[in-house]
Amino acid sequence: MIDQAIIDGLRRRGKKFAGLLNTVESGQAETAKQLQRKLEQLQAEVNAASAVIPTLSPEAKKEKIAAIKPRSNEIAALKQQLQATADVVLPNTPRPDVPSGDDESGNVVLREVGSRPKLMNPKPYLEIAEPLGYIDV
Repeated sequence: MIDQAIIDGLRRRGKKFAGLLNTVESGQAETAKQLQRKLEQLQAEVNAASAVIPTLSPEAKKEKIAAIKPRSNEIAALKQQLQATADVVLPNTPRPDVPSGDDESGNVVLREVGSRPKLMNPKPYLEIAEPLGYIDV
């Protein structure tokens, strides 16, 4: 189950995460976790069987490979299902003291270190970078 603090953090992050919030609340994130666990379990089984195959006789190898084949097909199907739920990646949740909002415009400056330089006639980036050969315009 997704922790309530994560759901609250998504709510505080604003409109940008509304779709993800709906996905989490509908339980799709849990489904993705279950699919990932099952995929890892099947891959471990196939890897263990693959490690044994070189030590077997030719006939036993064919039998073992035939036994593994359905697992490999199941792994491929699980990977496709997992890919379909790949958008269920949870972002970092904000700390409780961070202001809520859609973007960084609501952030509060806690401190500034040093002083800002005062440039009389600053040159645009392109005027500096082009003669130095950093970019082609």
